[in-house]
Amino acid sequence: MKPRQACQLGNQGAPGDRLPGSPELTASLGVSYDFSLYSRDAFLRGDVTYVGEYFADLRQTSASMGDYAKFDLSGGIRFGNAVLICTICPKLAS
Repeated sequence: MKPRQACQLGNQGAPGDRLPGSPELTASLGVSYDFSLYSRDAFLRGDVTYVGEYFADLRQTSASMGDYAKFDLSGGIRFGNAVLICTICPKLAS
């Protein structure tokens, strides 16, 4: 049996198929702004992450998952050697 034929038998996918749970597209973008607040170092940060559609099996016959974006906004302020960080509004959008 040739290796290419072995990959196409049974429950396995064909050569070049995506692995289960791996979306075709993922993207992330983050923006951070540093500033002074009451003479202390502070920051604001916003992040967005997109996860494309993916499947749980090699043949991509299961129900699709993914295809969502996640939004996070956080901020922090430095107090001596410690930093207080607060996530303000996590949000999922599909």
